[in-house]
Amino acid sequence: MAMPYNVNDLLRLRFMGTVNGEPFQNVQHFRAKAPIVSIVDFQNAVSQGFLVEFRATMCDSAAFTSVGHARILPSDGDEEVEMPITPVVGVRNVHSLPNQIATLFKIRTSLNAPAGRGRLYIPSVPHDHFFNGRWTLLAESVLTSTAERLKMWVAEGGDNGLLEWHVMSMQTGNPTSNAVHDVQFANYPATMRSRRPTSS
Repeated sequence: MAMPYNVNDLLRLRFMGTVNGEPFQNVQHFRAKAPIVSIVDFQNAVSQGFLVEFRATMCDSAAFTSVGHARILPSDGDEEVEMPITPVVGVRNVHSLPNQIATLFKIRTSLNAPAGRGRLYIPSVPHDHFFNGRWTLLAESVLTSTAERLKMWVAEGGDNGLLEWHVMSMQTGNPTSNAVHDVQFANYPATMRSRRPTSS
């Protein structure tokens, strides 16, 4: 089952794209803050409202090109539907670090436990962002600005008032989620465990 989505539905969004010709993906969760009935509004909220914030952290050899979406709650039996988006392309015209290396953003909720923490991997780290085991001053400036814009996005309730960013947990055996309230970048790049889209 695809759209429409109802208020408070918990959605799994699988951000998909390519980096230097290879596929990547990243899964995040959001709650619908209002009924989502327009595919155009949904596309804009995801691509131009959220993913666009990461362009400055990516090389122009990487782009988000589609989003898989499915309802997790109130039922977890929905089939994921892939939605094309206007490509969100990185802006840095420099070589990137190896494709599996990503910028890691640490996501926090009000729940001070593992179930209240999440991660977001953004591929295509510019080679001039990391040197001698640490972020460069350029990287720190870009990543600090990106994290601040994401926190503003969270505080303002997301683009068009449609989506609220959440961290989902299965620790109780059933899906639960908490709203994101803080975003920080990690002190070093991370390795993405899976770059290829799957149906899981």
